[in-house]
Amino acid sequence: MPALSLYGFISSSLDLRRSSRLFILLCFRSISSFALLSFDCSWKLCENSVLALSIMGHTPYGYRIESGCAVINEEEATKIRNLYENYIAGMAQSKAAIEAGIEAYHSSAKRLMQNRHYLGDDFYPAIIDQETFDKAESIRLERAGKLGRLNLLKSSKPIKVPTHFWFAEAEKEYEDPRLQAEYLYSLIESEAI
Repeated sequence: MPALSLYGFISSSLDLRRSSRLFILLCFRSISSFALLSFDCSWKLCENSVLALSIMGHTPYGYRIESGCAVINEEEATKIRNLYENYIAGMAQSKAAIEAGIEAYHSSAKRLMQNRHYLGDDFYPAIIDQETFDKAESIRLERAGKLGRLNLLKSSKPIKVPTHFWFAEAEKEYEDPRLQAEYLYSLIESEAI
């Protein structure tokens, strides 16, 4: 079974007495038992003053987890940086990924390039800068626009739903309730649109 991960973050400025950590741990354990999962938990105070509860799991490409904290995997991070450089230089997403040493199709390369964790956040250190990320995204949107692939919703006329109904006078009565209901529903008339 592949490992999945979930990270719970708690600011170190909060009261992190043993009882509060155990409470959170029990919450995660109860969720896992409800979902019929099992996992090992560990607590670690990371360099960025975040207490991380690490539970086996998924880690974005370019990172690895050491002692409950995300650290940059330099070999993969170099490939991510090369992916952005190749794409900005004019290559297609899949071609840029292959040239960077990442085996990925177009959609996978796109998802890698749209992963905001690479900019750095409370848990993941930065692999690329904001300027590179924004430039690649603007190029992607420009190319998608030229190809008509923005999938923007086209404006359409709002559908007018009839709101005025009335019954015609009932002229028949059936002993079978199903037939009577069918007959009464057939008498419903609505305002013409």
